Amino acid sequence: MSLNERDYDRLIDIYCVLNTNGYGESGKTYLQNAMESGTRYMTNFEKGRISYYLEDYENARTYLDKAKEEEGSDAVLFLGKTHEVLGDYNYAVSVYNTFLTESGEQSPEILNQMGLCKLQMKDYEGALTAFQQAMNIEDNGMMQTLKMNEIVAYERLLQYKQAATLMSSYLKSYPDDETAKREYEFLKTR
Repeated sequence: MSLNERDYDRLIDIYCVLNTNGYGESGKTYLQNAMESGTRYMTNFEKGRISYYLEDYENARTYLDKAKEEEGSDAVLFLGKTHEVLGDYNYAVSVYNTFLTESGEQSPEILNQMGLCKLQMKDYEGALTAFQQAMNIEDNGMMQTLKMNEIVAYERLLQYKQAATLMSSYLKSYPDDETAKREYEFLKTR
């Protein structure tokens, strides 16, 4: 950080590593110091992401709303997640949907997040549609996650036979997923 104290992506990466390893409060100190000393050099997107990780969701929402025109899908993803944390899944879905419609961009990350929101809202058909749309994007880079989420959607729709069939296929592709193995045992009994 001393080589480039304005490398906010690296700062956020440092926070994420610290947080993952149980040192989140120490990581937040870095983020807080950056907000206190350098916001005039930050973009709205950087301010929004740092506010998000500091759990200052009101400011995150404000900054990210301004940033969505400048930063595109990255800002939209964080803006939607901010609304999710605030419990406003309808608005998060609206943010994701508006971006996908207006930009014409097919973002697997945004479609996945929209599907997760719809699961929370108990719109299982809508969630399934979002996951499958994302899966149809070539080289989406998140096929394992999307396949698992598709299985969850089928399970929530009480279509256990379809979920079990998909889980069997999933385990052929990802045999080391222990959680999936346990879930498959459950699905076989339904």
